[in-house]
Amino acid sequence: METDYRKAICFLIEDGYITEEQAREAVTKVRAISPDKGKDSESWTVARRLVKELRKAIVANGKKPFRENDTVAACFEKMVRLDKRKEEEALVLIEWCASHDFWSTVILSPEKFRKHYETMLAQRERDNKKPVDRTEVVYQQIEDYENRRAEELAKRRAESVPMPAGFKDALKGGRK
Repeated sequence: METDYRKAICFLIEDGYITEEQAREAVTKVRAISPDKGKDSESWTVARRLVKELRKAIVANGKKPFRENDTVAACFEKMVRLDKRKEEEALVLIEWCASHDFWSTVILSPEKFRKHYETMLAQRERDNKKPVDRTEVVYQQIEDYENRRAEELAKRRAESVPMPAGFKDALKGGRK
């Protein structure tokens, strides 16, 4: 007899052992590692394109290129699938790091690219930013604080329990 895992998951959700979100995450994980998914998925296609672009950039800088194989592509595939990185953003970052004095000497493989992705992104944004007007920052902080306060108040109101009808009259009557 073959087990119906879909029914089993439904029973677990109904009995409160797991939430729907936990079930979705588990199914997503299983699909990601299942052998039938293969290396023909969209994330692998994107990964192979990123490998080619990074390799081209490294060669253009006169550095020794890495080998193109599935192990190397797997790093970019994880970056696309798990880290939820967009191909366009990664391509722009590859171009930026290849032209950067420091990062062009550090990023010589997809592993290093994935490892330093956030740092490079932050530095690229910092390099592209114009000087900030301090008064604008203060006003923005005040506005953010007021918005958070209003959201908190709305949340408390939504969670509060309304006073039963006639409760105040009952209190007044009991004090006589």
